[in-house]
Amino acid sequence: MGTEQGKCRFKNGKAKATAIAGFLRSHGDNLPESSIKNAISPTNLEHWHIVCDDKGKIASGTYWEKSDWYLCTIKNLATRPDQRRKGFAAAVADKARIEAKDSGCLVLAADITYDNVASQKVFEKVGFKKINTFCWEKEQKPADILHYVILPPTGDICI
Repeated sequence: MGTEQGKCRFKNGKAKATAIAGFLRSHGDNLPESSIKNAISPTNLEHWHIVCDDKGKIASGTYWEKSDWYLCTIKNLATRPDQRRKGFAAAVADKARIEAKDSGCLVLAADITYDNVASQKVFEKVGFKKINTFCWEKEQKPADILHYVILPPTGDICI
């Protein structure tokens, strides 16, 4: 079930899902409830990577999901404000990147609100590159999409 570091212990999957849902409600940038429910679905719950503080509370976490046969998306990266700038976000993003890659994903995507520079830097630190900016809907902030490509082309033939 993903990575738990520190003293992050859950009695079972339901307790883990409850803890992650509460964490996302508090620190997930106003995620809609439908996104939180998707994030803690049984399939996605096993792809979560989290770091806990010394009291066993979630400090930072993210998960990945398969979007297509070749594409995975790293989603809902969040870090408690009192735990920022300690490298936790980069650690969980990198673990999610590695696990998604090892599962067969060829391209990893992350979409980040365009003015969330701190999150952009986290993903760039683990090898993602900004490729596009788009809008989710009218009158909302745009988002940047970042990609990590497992086999980047170097010419006319992939090697």
